[in-house]
Amino acid sequence: MSLKAIYLAPGRLIAEIQYLFPKEGQIFASARRRESPLAIAIYATLAWGAGLFLVLSLLANHRPQDKQPPASATQQPSRVVSNQAATLPVAALPAAPPASATPYSYTPPSPDPRPEVDDPHASSFDLRLASDTADQLLAAARFNDETTLVAMADRYAADLPAARPPVQAAIDANAEGLALVGKQLYRIATAEFSRAAELSPDFAEAWQNLAFASLRSDDLDRAEAAAKTSLALGPVDSNNWVILSEILARQGSADNAVAGFRAVVTFARNKDATIRFLEKLAAESDSAQVAAAIRANLSGKAESSVAMEPDKSVSSSDVAAARAEAARADGDRAVELRFEARLPEAAAGVARSGVVKIRATIAPNGYVTYCDVLSEEPTGLGFSDAACHALYTWKFEEGAKSTQQVLTIKVGGP
Repeated sequence: MSLKAIYLAPGRLIAEIQYLFPKEGQIFASARRRESPLAIAIYATLAWGAGLFLVLSLLANHRPQDKQPPASATQQPSRVVSNQAATLPVAALPAAPPASATPYSYTPPSPDPRPEVDDPHASSFDLRLASDTADQLLAAARFNDETTLVAMADRYAADLPAARPPVQAAIDANAEGLALVGKQLYRIATAEFSRAAELSPDFAEAWQNLAFASLRSDDLDRAEAAAKTSLALGPVDSNNWVILSEILARQGSADNAVAGFRAVVTFARNKDATIRFLEKLAAESDSAQVAAAIRANLSGKAESSVAMEPDKSVSSSDVAAARAEAARADGDRAVELRFEARLPEAAAGVARSGVVKIRATIAPNGYVTYCDVLSEEPTGLGFSDAACHALYTWKFEEGAKSTQQVLTIKVGGP
């Protein structure tokens, strides 16, 4: 086969294809081109030109990288080490740790308080700031300026990033801890609450429950850390203030305890009921420091010396007993400490609130030991579980024996 035949082969192929598959109205024209040497030569030239262009393009994109591009006029020349020049500019190299640092001792920069990593176990709030936030709120409370304290707490609450919803494992651990609290197994409950807070660091309810259970098991250091985290996540929640204040009083931090109990009343939704609860707590507390801090606050005497003996002349127990008796004309036991039920995750975006009717069995010590759901509206969204979980943290007036009481609990809503 001659070179001419090889050169014209693509043209003949193109002409043959056009002849076999002609366009409409081009049957005779395609036959003439098939027999025309000029048309075949033109087709061959175009085919070889397109092939040559394609080959050159591929070679240009895959040329060997055996030479480095010349350095720019503003770039400093690289220092030669072991006869090999560095190929990256100095600015692109990672900063080395200090010369004195030992392996694994380099501390990375502080993370952003609002990480963007989509990790369900990550916190949207820098928990290392919790203690500082709580201390600043306590400092504002010590000034005894309610307007300033409320404004500061509102600002902190508004600046909080949106909390990540707790994972199901954290919700289950928190529910198990609440059941243990109902049985007064506080030390065991702290393990469940710790697990819930570890799985979902934004789970404010888990931190609050951990502080309460740690306080009741006399682990004051852990209780203080959890209470300050809970307060930082919920600075306008009076429950956070009352738990932290009792912890501080037991630790002997007089000024902060007195200011904290004063803040309990400031942020309480029902101030009269809160004052009655504090009077009851002062009368029945086994801590002289707690009783003195509450009485100094309620009597308007902000003395910081809470190490004194309780004032036996103050008939707080008589006042609280009389008010509790008047509040339960139907024979039900009065609620002394109430934690609001939180909107279940399954109801988010579906229902803003729900109502649950429960028959609760209350032990002589005032805590709920069994929760029997009588009705739930709406159903299937977890409102009954949320109501029972909250009910296990309530504290009723103590009695001589276990009693049953029917309660209607509203979950969520304004």
